[in-house]
Amino acid sequence: MKNNLRLLTALAVMLTVMAAGACGQTIGKTLKTATTRPPSDFITFDDSELTGLEKDFFDDLGDGVMDRYDYYDAFLVASEVTEKKTFASYRAKLESVRQETLGALKDFTGGPRKVLAKQLLLQLHDTAFKTYREKATLATDLLDRGEFNCLSSAILYALIADELGIDVQGVAVQGHAFCQITASDSGRPENVDVETTVRYGFEPGQKELDEMRNVIVSVPKKAYGRRENVPIQLLIAM
Repeated sequence: MKNNLRLLTALAVMLTVMAAGACGQTIGKTLKTATTRPPSDFITFDDSELTGLEKDFFDDLGDGVMDRYDYYDAFLVASEVTEKKTFASYRAKLESVRQETLGALKDFTGGPRKVLAKQLLLQLHDTAFKTYREKATLATDLLDRGEFNCLSSAILYALIADELGIDVQGVAVQGHAFCQITASDSGRPENVDVETTVRYGFEPGQKELDEMRNVIVSVPKKAYGRRENVPIQLLIAM
């Protein structure tokens, strides 16, 4: 990556435009036509600015539809994994986490969405999420050392939840990010917050039995001001 700031900004803009189109709405005052214009209308590059992988990736994003890449790949590119050999290595690590997680949850996929979404959080904390670090924003932190923060954990949770058919969004507040799922298990939609940084962060305010320690634990429910629900693309772009 020849100019990290410019290219990361470009990725954020392109994903934001795609998110606006996916939501059927505009996001931000400068993207009033985002739902009708492709990302390539907003950002262009000189080939000298890009690695070969970046060129291929941004070409794929250019029309607003990802054909050769997916949002797992976008998570890596946003984490500055932009050389083909390194990208392939990290994509294999990410795929291993993905496959392990999906395999562990196969017995829950036909059941209630809330149960599946909760089990997903527990599974990730049993495997991928090892150590909280405030600055561990990148996919590489997560895949190399199991270090995560609110953003990286929310992104991975949202990516896998979406693949499992769970209605999931990101939630952005001042200095923090987490997820929200919507389940209709009881016949009507129910929104549930998921604080992905903590093992028992599903539906904060509820009491849970920690079977390892045989104690009751509870993650406090916080009354965040100015919270904004955002699609997965915007989590990656943050």
